[in-house]
Amino acid sequence: MRRVIVDTSQRLQLSGPTALDGLERVAHRLRQRGTSIIDLGRFVPQIAPDAELMDGFHSRLTQASAAQQAPDNSDRSFRTEAARWFRERFGVRLSPIRGLLPIAGVRQAIYELALALINPGDAVGIPDPSYPLYRTATVYVGGHVVPVALTRAGDYLPNLDQLDAAGRRPRILFLNYPHNPTSRPTDRAFFAELVRWARRRNVIVVQDFAYGEIYYDQDPPISLLSVPGARQVAVELHSFSFTYNLPGLKLGFAVGHPDILAALEQVQHQLGSRPGRVALETGIDALAAYPRIARANNEEYGRRRERVARGLDGLGWTYRRPVAGPFVWVPVPRRRDDVRMARRLLSRAGVLVAPGSAFGEGGEGFLRLSVAMDVETTTEAFTRLGRLWPERLEQMRRAWGSSDSRG
Repeated sequence: MRRVIVDTSQRLQLSGPTALDGLERVAHRLRQRGTSIIDLGRFVPQIAPDAELMDGFHSRLTQASAAQQAPDNSDRSFRTEAARWFRERFGVRLSPIRGLLPIAGVRQAIYELALALINPGDAVGIPDPSYPLYRTATVYVGGHVVPVALTRAGDYLPNLDQLDAAGRRPRILFLNYPHNPTSRPTDRAFFAELVRWARRRNVIVVQDFAYGEIYYDQDPPISLLSVPGARQVAVELHSFSFTYNLPGLKLGFAVGHPDILAALEQVQHQLGSRPGRVALETGIDALAAYPRIARANNEEYGRRRERVARGLDGLGWTYRRPVAGPFVWVPVPRRRDDVRMARRLLSRAGVLVAPGSAFGEGGEGFLRLSVAMDVETTTEAFTRLGRLWPERLEQMRRAWGSSDSRG
């Protein structure tokens, strides 16, 4: 019997796999052959969820109503508790009904916002480097990608004047601070400038705040909505995956411009993607336990960050030391290709890292490491890396630069 030929859509071809996706497939094959692989590339929380939180979650799963769509009272209670948390965390009062919307995770919401706001041919500002999903969502709905360069010289902030000079004003600008992949946070001065710029040019800003509750040596990252006027131009996305170690719960919330939230909610209804009862009620418990959970998480991530830093110092590699976010941004040695370097680390040491070019042209020549793994596992990863070129370690250190030249 003749098999039907399947031609994938252009949108799928244009949003094809990244270099990191390819390396992960190689890592999967190596694991199947019995090779031990340590993943310092992706950031999937490797901290056990809070025990009290899980007790409530498991109790709800045993109830007959667990599989039902969330009743209105669960939705209202979640909105009220999230608005309370937002007021206490950022000093910003939100309407639980018009200013806040539960979402089934940040990834889902990004696609839904693209469906709600982008028409075919619309210009969409995508930071470069950045999380590849912004570009993928734009391509899926026929939007035109306008790269917005983020450079080390510019401290990984978008130059809004350069964006104006490009001659095509984006309808939407995606941002993500603390930034993936560099972990660069931002400050109130930049957000204030951004809001003024967006209001003058009628640009919608989508701020992905998924890593906003991971921080180390500085004050907690600020919300874009804490800047006056932001609610007239922006929507901000908050995640329970990284704040509460609950990636499987598929829960978060969006805050900001009420018309954007209304459009997003309309897409949710059409796709049937609203969070369920168990997720919402577990989310209420998580928000109430935020001080305890966030403090414990950041203490642990701080230990992991220090272990990554000591490992990089031991290798003589330069790097950008994060003050927020879960990533460490590492330039590769001169004249080396980041994808080839990542392949070498994987094949010879069994350590998976993310090549910077997976995040756009602006990431070429860098590697991204995460603080996902515990201290013991991270120590083993750097032990393996140190064995790669023992006779050339001093040469490698000179190629990267001294440990005093960290970014």
